[in-house]
Amino acid sequence: MKANLFYIAFAVLMIIGVISSNTLLVVFSFISLIIALLIMKFENSNKAISFEEESIQLFNKHHLSDYIIGKDLLSSIAIDEENNKIVLLTRENDNEILKEKIIGFDDVFEVKLIEDEITVTSTSKTSALGGALVGAAIGGSAGMIIGGLSGSQQSDKEVRKISLEIVVNDLSEPIHNVYFLNEQNFMSRFEQKYKESYALANKWFKKLSVIIKRNEYKNMS
Repeated sequence: MKANLFYIAFAVLMIIGVISSNTLLVVFSFISLIIALLIMKFENSNKAISFEEESIQLFNKHHLSDYIIGKDLLSSIAIDEENNKIVLLTRENDNEILKEKIIGFDDVFEVKLIEDEITVTSTSKTSALGGALVGAAIGGSAGMIIGGLSGSQQSDKEVRKISLEIVVNDLSEPIHNVYFLNEQNFMSRFEQKYKESYALANKWFKKLSVIIKRNEYKNMS
């Protein structure tokens, strides 16, 4: 909101400067814009550092095998393989304190890999044979669904967000999202940042898929 008001003020000053042929006002507007952008970048950097430090401090209470800090600065996730649990950290906005939620491996029901609200693939618990047959019919393997656009259509599309949507056994808060890419502007799939973000998201998707299926098979045996 503050950024939008600043850009409006900048545009107004620029228009007034151009109309009145006031070179000094135009130069002042450009200098103000550069300074404001540098301040915003510094503040965002500090927010990211603070969020990461707070997340790591909470994660250090557990015996973690791996963790990831969400790029939206609102969510993080960690895996405690020794105790068969997932640690989720969430908050609604930058001003809130992080809330910690402990989820047992058995209570992870579904995970989706999502790009800009389009599900790329998902893994979920199936209900024995019936669920396996449904999963095979839609996606080729139990519990996996290929959704949204086709591969060729997706490859030409630019992306702003990559996330995992995790569904857990909790009626009050069943859905949790962790962002691996969270950009204001669209990004080409050929950019290195996109490739690295997608690779990391896919790695975590596979980790959570293994957790879901491993516990499913254990309960069936």
